[in-house]
Amino acid sequence: FFLMIRRPPSSNLFPYTSLFRSHARGGIECKCRPGFGRSDGSRSCKKSLSYNIEVVTTSESREEITVVRLSPKAVERGLQETLRKNFKDLYHGSEITSIRIGNDTKRDIFYGGEKNLTRNEDVAIEVLVHLASNGNDLDTEEKLQSVLETPIKDTKLPLGADVTVSRVSVADFDECTSNEHNDCADNAFCYNTEGSYTCSCQEGYHDLSG
Repeated sequence: FFLMIRRPPSSNLFPYTSLFRSHARGGIECKCRPGFGRSDGSRSCKKSLSYNIEVVTTSESREEITVVRLSPKAVERGLQETLRKNFKDLYHGSEITSIRIGNDTKRDIFYGGEKNLTRNEDVAIEVLVHLASNGNDLDTEEKLQSVLETPIKDTKLPLGADVTVSRVSVADFDECTSNEHNDCADNAFCYNTEGSYTCSCQEGYHDLSG
């Protein structure tokens, strides 16, 4: 048995690193394949590295209860602005994947709105960030953390006057946990690598895409 992995036809405008998807209203839009992205103003898809950033807040208030007012879109825009400013052409985009409220023992999903937090509670925001692979020497979690920690802590997130960022941590993102983030075939294994992933055919199958 053989597995044939087909690539979309290559051209200057639509390289094989792109996917084609239909609009709900008709027509076609071009999106980069998983593992690829593009910087602002670019039409070419380039190899991306993906990392997960956790941003944890704290309250500077001395009150027993702190009121948090959270708009996920507003927080996402604030983080995107910081990331875009620090990475410039290396920035391929980012999105919030979850917001949780609680403490290191237990956290509950928070979808936005107004919430009362006690002194031992905080907000943990998970952000998936994509950076260009070419020309990027920030190819480890430690290097990214050293560059991002201070700018993100200085970001004025719209969470309330007394709420600030207390901790920033960077970890590799496992693309193999979701088909949305890898395009390995059904008869192929997905292997997570630092910042990316690779596919390998299962026994009895062969990659004919090359």
